Amino acid sequence: MGDNSGTGQTPVSNHFSLVCLDTAGVLRWQRNYLNPVIRLGAQFPAAVAYAYLRRIVEAPRRGWLLLGDAQRDSVNYQLYALEVDSGGQPRRARWIEPFGRAAFVQMFASAGALRLRNGSGYVVSGQAQLDSLGGRARTHGFVARLDTALRVVWRTLIEAPLPAGSATALQFTGGVQEAADGSLRVLTFPVTPRPAPNEFEVLHLSAQGRLTRRDTYCSQALTAALPQSWQLLPGDSTIVVSGQGRQRSPTGQLLAQPAWLASFERPCRSQFVPVVSAVRPGAVPAGAVVLYPQPAAPGGTVRLALARPLGGAARVQLLDALGRAVAAVAAEPVGGELAVALPAGLAPGLYAVRVLAAGRPVATARLLVQAP
Repeated sequence: MGDNSGTGQTPVSNHFSLVCLDTAGVLRWQRNYLNPVIRLGAQFPAAVAYAYLRRIVEAPRRGWLLLGDAQRDSVNYQLYALEVDSGGQPRRARWIEPFGRAAFVQMFASAGALRLRNGSGYVVSGQAQLDSLGGRARTHGFVARLDTALRVVWRTLIEAPLPAGSATALQFTGGVQEAADGSLRVLTFPVTPRPAPNEFEVLHLSAQGRLTRRDTYCSQALTAALPQSWQLLPGDSTIVVSGQGRQRSPTGQLLAQPAWLASFERPCRSQFVPVVSAVRPGAVPAGAVVLYPQPAAPGGTVRLALARPLGGAARVQLLDALGRAVAAVAAEPVGGELAVALPAGLAPGLYAVRVLAAGRPVATARLLVQAP
């Protein structure tokens, strides 16, 4: 973020600024970009508007995508994206409106952005205030996927609960991470009100933005945990988190507010969320399935939770990356789900799991297999 130096904009207004250093820390170049709200020229009255650069991610053709939020009018903020080449020269810019023009949308410093590994676009996280969902009293979290043209493909709202008697509600949403199987993870917790201050959640989203699972992590060392950044490690649930903490005595006296770094091998509890799609009755869409654990090991057992349970046994095909069927196994009903025993000799890799009922495919999911 810069103070408009070299842009010609007056009065002083925050804008995107990019600096390039070599490996020795020596400045190679600096670029300042016009605040997208303030226009130059005597015919335009001077105005004050703020633009905050939050994240920089790699873009195609050795470029960079600058993502942040800017004050689009006197009240509302919206996401703003600027793509530049390797020398910092602008290629294109675009306003991004996940919830329409009237919403108040920001990324804040804690939010995240990433370029999908398959090159199909980007994913961003942030906070939004929507008049249709509690107005300015509730700040919700969200995750949105953008295509390569920076258009919104889908967005998932993480609603901030507003219990009776509460005047405001704020849902913190941290950075978003891409798992090995292409699904997404986002860290979140309610700020106000917060019934369990030492807990936070990591939400599992499918590649299409569907919420499939909630992992709740519990700090045993802090009375209140305030995560700011985090990293998903290899495995299904192992994470590293950093932020601020609070320690209180049994009587509630504040003892310390230490910096906090923690590693969690697994959540203290998990909740799987059935996938329910708005389709015509009797139609089971492909992909309407939760498959866990991810990754799985050869010879292990995975569970499938269908949007509509089949009520009996089924057959499952495993297809490799080329679409070739490499195994066909029985899936036995267990507690409303299907249990599938993977072949012991299954090679590590990414597979499509196709569920067959009466010889016809009814659901498909992706499965990552890793050597134990």
